[in-house]
This record gives sequence, C-alpha cells and structure tokens, in this order.
Amino acid sequence: MNAKKKATDTTKPATSTVSNRPRAALSALLVQTAHAEARRPAPSGSRRLDPLARIFDANASRAAKIAAVSRLADPVPLVTLAASDAPAYLRRNALLRLDELMDGRPLARTDLERLVPCLRDKELIAFAVVLMDIADFDWCARCDEGTVDALCLALHECQGLHETVLLEDTFAHLVHTRPDLGRNLRACSPGPLHLKAMYQPVVAHNVVYVDLAREDNVA
Repeated sequence: MNAKKKATDTTKPATSTVSNRPRAALSALLVQTAHAEARRPAPSGSRRLDPLARIFDANASRAAKIAAVSRLADPVPLVTLAASDAPAYLRRNALLRLDELMDGRPLARTDLERLVPCLRDKELIAFAVVLMDIADFDWCARCDEGTVDALCLALHECQGLHETVLLEDTFAHLVHTRPDLGRNLRACSPGPLHLKAMYQPVVAHNVVYVDLAREDNVA
C-alpha cells in the first residue's frame, strides 16, 4: 500500500519554485535573466532581444533602451527597474510607463514601498508621487531632508511645464503636511508658483466694453 501511494505521489506535477517566490524576488529574477540574455554572445550576426533584455544590452543606444521600456507591458519588471540603480533616464521612463500601464489603477503597497527611494531623486520624485497619490499612499510621511533637497533641485532645474506643476503640487503638499520640514522648504521656495498663476482669477485692466446690441454700434 505504501509502495502504491509512493507511486501515485510521483505522478503529481512538481510545484514551481518560481511561482512561490515573493513578488520582489520574482521581479529581480526577471531582470537578472534579461541582463544575462543581453550579455550572451549571439550565434549569428544579428539577434532580436525582448524589450527587457534590450534595456541591459551594452550595444543598444539610449533611444533604443527608452523605446524598450515603453514596450514593457508588465508592472513587475517596471517597478524593479524604477527601484534599481539603473541610469536615471531609464528609471524615469519606467515610472512614466507604469503610470501609463496602470491607467489610474493603484499599484500594490509592496511595489510602492520599493519606490520610496525615488522620492530622493530629482529626476524621479514628481512621477513617483503621481503613482503614490493614485493609491492614497502616505508618501509625505516617508519624506526627509533628502527629499526636500531633491525637490528643490528639481524645481530649479525643471523646464517642462507639466513636470513643474507636479513638483509644485508636491511642494505644496509637503508645506501643508510636514511643518517639521518647513525650514528646509522655505530655504528653497520656488517663488511664484505656476499653479497659482494658472488658477488665480483673471483681473481685467483698461478694458473697453462694447454693447453689441446697439444698432449704431459699428465695432
């Protein structure tokens, strides 16, 4: 009977070790596999790499790597890339792709925890906050003086209007929720905010009003 039971047990499919891995470990494994594939010599003169492997291909151009990030359709490797020590432009594009891919749906809290270091990088803070706000993640509580330093640099160096508005919104949130960082925030005040200029009432000066209902109006 024991022999029969043993024979029956051996017919059961083996449990996949990969499926039991934590999400973070799995995403790291995917990146490591892609890195290895990118470094493997090609048997022929040309080869087609999947988008993730293309990102780690030393022979690929910056434009090709950015295009590869935009083709990733799984948030798992995107979170890992954004939280890695990859060049800032790749991490930035990973955050942008995540926002596009999730389309208003929140990331898992474990993924957002991995993105917290992005709050201390001037190239990443604006887009990391967008993802955290969607999930109602309390990113303000995770900020410190390093975050303020990154935010100040971003505010003074940013040239894009959309990102500038995101940064100013981040600044305003921190001023309101983190009075303990007020001294640091005041030291790098961005001056007149685009948000204020965009939404303040328009006051007309030296305006001539013309009554179009009058028959003798020739305007």
